[in-house]
Parts: sequence; C-alpha cells; structure tokens
Amino acid sequence: MTLKEYIKEREYRPEFKGEFARYQPEIECARILIDAQSEQNLSLKELAKITGIRYYELRKILNGKRVPTLEILQKIADGLSKTVRVQII
Repeated sequence: MTLKEYIKEREYRPEFKGEFARYQPEIECARILIDAQSEQNLSLKELAKITGIRYYELRKILNGKRVPTLEILQKIADGLSKTVRVQII
C-alpha cells in the first residue's frame, strides 16, 4: 500500500483527518525540500555542505522528525537557490 492509498483510505475518519491537518504544514515543508534536493540531484551530504547545516540535522528535517526554524529554512533555500515564502491564510 502506498502512502497516498493509506491516506485516501483513512481521510474520512475524523480522528485521522484532524491529526493529518495538524501536521500538514510540516509534511508539506519536508516534501518541498525533498523535491528541491532531488531536482538538483544533491545528496544529503552535498546539501549539508552547501547550506552549512549539519547532515544529521538535515536528515531529521527531511524525515519529518524536526521542524526547521525560519532561519534554517532560509539557509536551505539559499543553498538550493530558492526563496522562502510564508503565508498565513
């Protein structure tokens, strides 16, 4: 079962929907960073070198085990030649 299938199967359960929504910003942040890293064919070690952020810290962020600060996001964005944009909707 893929992650998309798992989510689709459970998305109508109120307890799942609430928890998923609660963590959605962190999930989306990690997904965007992983996509940008992959787009540029960078290993995690290369990304760490470019950004000046320790390898293990990047690994935690990309695995969703740590929520990055705006300062860390900016360093990652700079290393990937991207910009950070924050929206409150």
